[in-house]
Amino acid sequence: MPPRTHEEFTSTSNVKALGSNAPTVLLRNLSAIKLIAETDPPNQTDVAWNVEPNPGPASPKPGLTPSGYEATLQPDQPGGFAISASLDGTTVYWNLVLFEVTVVNSAVQLKASKPTDGSQGSWVGISTGEFDVDNPAVCAMYAKANITLSAGGQTSLDTYADKITVGTCQDITDDTTAANYQGGGKVRSRYVLPAQPGTPVVVDPALAVADIGFPMLDTGLGGATGGGSVFLSRTRSTPATGKTRLVETCDSPGRVFDSLHPEFNKAATKRILTVSGSSKYTCYLVAFSSDAVFSFVAYGSAAWVSNISGTVAFTGATVKYTAGAAGGITGASQFAVISPGKEADKAGCEVMPPADLDPYWIFDAR
Repeated sequence: MPPRTHEEFTSTSNVKALGSNAPTVLLRNLSAIKLIAETDPPNQTDVAWNVEPNPGPASPKPGLTPSGYEATLQPDQPGGFAISASLDGTTVYWNLVLFEVTVVNSAVQLKASKPTDGSQGSWVGISTGEFDVDNPAVCAMYAKANITLSAGGQTSLDTYADKITVGTCQDITDDTTAANYQGGGKVRSRYVLPAQPGTPVVVDPALAVADIGFPMLDTGLGGATGGGSVFLSRTRSTPATGKTRLVETCDSPGRVFDSLHPEFNKAATKRILTVSGSSKYTCYLVAFSSDAVFSFVAYGSAAWVSNISGTVAFTGATVKYTAGAAGGITGASQFAVISPGKEADKAGCEVMPPADLDPYWIFDAR
């Protein structure tokens, strides 16, 4: 589980000037925010709640539903607002700035050439490309999006845009990749709980493992610990701050399989014949605020597939993979825009652990 399942913000200020009462900066269309007024004595029900422009726009404003000393705020409008709770002549202000992200244009470039051989020693290796965001042609998948940020068109709030980070995360939505051996043996990719039991190749028929299930976050940054850790490792934003940015990412998934089928308590002697199947991914354009690093809003999605189907030939002990007719990279040519943004889970985007999938990724040879 993530270190935090929700964010908490507090204010005790009786002024609404942003210079004296710094705002919380969030993204439009996050989940509803529960507001609680701490009263003396506690839980007084005649608290007066209000949302006012600070600096605006004046209309429309975020929806507010009062309920005694509690209220529910819908962060559904961009801009700067002062949310207040008043009781017995005392007013406390919580300042809030809500940004929206607009996708101006986008493109997804998929490698036209088929997967290539990367075999070494006793391993059959399959490469779909390199991880070089500066050279999209060598990547299996390269995606970019030009985006703009705005707090309801209030230019006086532009400086707060620097608290917003925009990048790309990716979910694995299916994986059927497998190696097929003489005699009908098979090694297939699986993502399981608990983490792999000491070795990524499982042969013991008595070992019980359970699949995590799709979709799952795909990241190479060491685990989803909030913020940019959920992004694909080659994600970058140029510039990283400001109202106008270019967001880029790339991925080139590979596979390796034993050239001889691993069997329980037996010497490996049966040769690999073919590899089959595909890995399916959805890349998401997402953003978060440094004030809420576990709260993500999605602004676009692009689904793509890496098919590694092909044959394997032996020359003595040397193996070589050759992609078949179905092998290759296919998918979307641009992000499907999610406007005006949707909270990540509601957009179908998984952004939480397990991540850094290596400990959970096994090759099941049974």
